[in-house]
Amino acid sequence: MSKNHIARAFILALLLLAACSNQPEPTPVVPPPEVVTVEATATAVSAATAVPAATAVPAASPTPQTADSDITARIGLNPAQISLDTQGLPYPWQANAIPGTPYDASRPPGPVGLPDHIQVNFGTMDPANRQPSDPVMYIIPVDAYRQLWDAAGNGGVSQMIDAIYQKTVALPYPPETGGMPALPYEMVVGVNDIAAQIGRTTPTDISASKSGYRFWGRFAQSPNPVSNQDMQYVYQGFTNDGKYLVTFFYPPVTTSELPASAADVPQTEMDAMMADMTGYLNTQAADLNALPTDAWEPDLATLDALVASLTIVNMPSAGIEGKVWQWVAESDGYQETPVGYDNGYFVTFYADGRLSFQADCNSGTGVFDASGGMVGSLATELGAMTLAACGPDSRSEDLIAVLQSAQNYQVHPGGAMMELVLPAGGGSWIFTAVGPADEAATEPEQPEVALPTPEPNGPYGRVTAPDGINLRSGPGTSYAILGHAPFGAEGTIVGRSADGQWWVAAAPSIAGGVVWASASFVEAFNADNVPVVPAPPLPVPPTATPTATPPPQAEIRFWADSTSITQGQCTTLRWQVANIQAVWVYPLGQPYNQFPVTGEGSREVCPSFTTTYEMRVLKQDGSIELRQVTVAVSAPANPLLNTNWSVASINLQAVLPGSNPLTASFTDAAFSGSGGCNTFNGPYRLSGSSITIGPLSGTQVLCGDESLDQQESAYLLALQSAASYVLSGDVLILRNAANVEVMRLFLVSR
Repeated sequence: MSKNHIARAFILALLLLAACSNQPEPTPVVPPPEVVTVEATATAVSAATAVPAATAVPAASPTPQTADSDITARIGLNPAQISLDTQGLPYPWQANAIPGTPYDASRPPGPVGLPDHIQVNFGTMDPANRQPSDPVMYIIPVDAYRQLWDAAGNGGVSQMIDAIYQKTVALPYPPETGGMPALPYEMVVGVNDIAAQIGRTTPTDISASKSGYRFWGRFAQSPNPVSNQDMQYVYQGFTNDGKYLVTFFYPPVTTSELPASAADVPQTEMDAMMADMTGYLNTQAADLNALPTDAWEPDLATLDALVASLTIVNMPSAGIEGKVWQWVAESDGYQETPVGYDNGYFVTFYADGRLSFQADCNSGTGVFDASGGMVGSLATELGAMTLAACGPDSRSEDLIAVLQSAQNYQVHPGGAMMELVLPAGGGSWIFTAVGPADEAATEPEQPEVALPTPEPNGPYGRVTAPDGINLRSGPGTSYAILGHAPFGAEGTIVGRSADGQWWVAAAPSIAGGVVWASASFVEAFNADNVPVVPAPPLPVPPTATPTATPPPQAEIRFWADSTSITQGQCTTLRWQVANIQAVWVYPLGQPYNQFPVTGEGSREVCPSFTTTYEMRVLKQDGSIELRQVTVAVSAPANPLLNTNWSVASINLQAVLPGSNPLTASFTDAAFSGSGGCNTFNGPYRLSGSSITIGPLSGTQVLCGDESLDQQESAYLLALQSAASYVLSGDVLILRNAANVEVMRLFLVSR
């Protein structure tokens, strides 16, 4: 065994141990049959009706059945709230409320345990009858899942949830080739040693899980060659409100590009794996990433659509909606700093697109657009607001600025924390949920203003309103609320309004030293001779200032030279923007701040599969505008047409150093190439991934060196033995009828 292989095996063993022995047996944990609660079926077929495996069962309205109210109450969801579309796949489905299983570290190879949760079963209606080859979806309460394992002293689930969340926020680019985090451990047996086709699903406006990622791969406990054996589609994500982990496993998912099992893998490939496991897996993943989604059975796009079709009654479209959020901390991206404010800084996002906020002594309203589920893009436009000076330590203006400029939001797993992410590495503001939006007061509770004790026999007033009164910056409800005074509070009167409807009271703790109170709710004493105090100017919100010169209108254009290309081709993205602050152009799903661009420019892109590119524009008023261009990529009829290649290896042996270049060229008429000493030409034919080259004829000059003559002979034999090919970017691999690599070439030009 090579040193690389020994090291690889050792690393895999360490990974298994590092997971706290979290990996379970392949057989799923099944709750006792007598306590399983079945809630809904998504087909017109009853649970007792057999469905032939080859029959596609259309989705239909769920049929509620008997439920255990205690279990559904603990979960917080009823299976009858769930619906999905199986996209024509040959499975009926049913959502079930499943009782929790206790944490159990005695099951080899590692601990298991789940809280009460929803399990969507496919094929079988009864979770107790599920087989390892049956697809399954889990909807697991995040907080209960963490608590179950944390209480047992095992942080494995919490760490894995955090890892899934990080991938949900931003998938690395270029894609990783393994190590993708996944739960539950009842389904994850080993480590993910190879992953391909890592990406996002394409959710709709009503999808219940818009935030997550999918991949095709396996979970292994020891080094194995890559084949269709044990491969499956895996989705990991969260519901839009962040409260539930959503995972979906669909085995098996296979591709004709791979052998059926490890037993079918050629010995030469086994040798390559043993010599360099990491390099072997990376190469395999690169080859598989170059394939379209329909190279798999079932098509990965079909499974993406199934996940996207998951809907849950009463699930918000975006995780920030329907809650009152209180500001609690700031983050620079590395460290969180608590702000130390107990109240006074709130923002509420309503389901109808409205927002309201309380920023210390100021308040206001606006509208917002959230594009995403648990994490996503955010654009806001603030409307009317008060503009009072709240004091030297106030952060009122800062909160307003954050609401105007925040470009993203991120709801944390569990749904109780939320970040508003600022542009250009400006960090984020962190909020905690303190209540539902429908319970938010139209005017959040104000702090009590400290009023000095009146002088004996001097003018003073006493609050008579049972609920207290608001104290304002001027005589009228158009003035900002500075705080409140409770029933029975007394204060020194220092003046009155010109119409006698408002009293002016001393308030040394307030900027300006005075507050105004409605005379209708104050009983005054000894105040007949207090002076008339002129009313201060009314605050004017920004939207009511017609004299201000509006900022120049933003100019935004984003397009592609071609939005439909063939695999292997490129297109150019182009943009023209003006009168803006900043702009980014990036593949949708990638962290935008890694892709800054200038106001006018272009970028050549060569996607290997259909890709959506997004342009994010930060306008001068702090709002965000998004534009998207989708480049559709189709498989070429002849991806080798008019390409020229340089040979790198023959039969896994590198080309001899010092020899003349070995070349290969494909035109629409024929193949031609050089073996280093002689040139050759002849016909070639492609059919899918199959290739036939030859017979070849050419010159017959001796190279003058026996090793060069042997290399040229091997070159000719390898070309004419080719039966299939794999095209991965700039690498072309030819394989013989036994699926053994006979030649590897690098692209020179096309």
